[in-house]
Amino acid sequence: MIGIFDSGVGGMTVAHAIEQACPGRPFIYFGDLARTPYGPKSPETIRRYARQNIEFLLARGAKLIIIACNSAASVAAAEMRQEFDLPIFDVIGPAVARVERLAAADARCQFVSFAKPEYVFVNRGRNPCGLSVQPVCHFIPSLDSRSFL
Repeated sequence: MIGIFDSGVGGMTVAHAIEQACPGRPFIYFGDLARTPYGPKSPETIRRYARQNIEFLLARGAKLIIIACNSAASVAAAEMRQEFDLPIFDVIGPAVARVERLAAADARCQFVSFAKPEYVFVNRGRNPCGLSVQPVCHFIPSLDSRSFL
């Protein structure tokens, strides 16, 4: 079973993509609405939440984890991969790889993240193609509550 977690409901797009790509493959989604948003929290807190979320998913049968939360992916993914003996994927790595390809072709390309910019690149040890990151953390509560509709 695939375990997917996010700090809210935004990761449902990842769950939907998994459902489309792997029809019939069981998955469990955990949206941590009690502690959302993760972005303004300290790296230590985000890592603790990620660890707790993974343990929650493992207890329910997950054999593979997808970190669908940008903040948790950028802060905790590497540590969680070392700590847990199972495949752990995140949403930042593929997004950054795509941005790198796009930026190589078009200098106007920008990367927008719901994570704090220092989490996205400092913790990954690089800034691909010298991209500028525009933080939009203040939008997270309205996205999760759908108050923007």
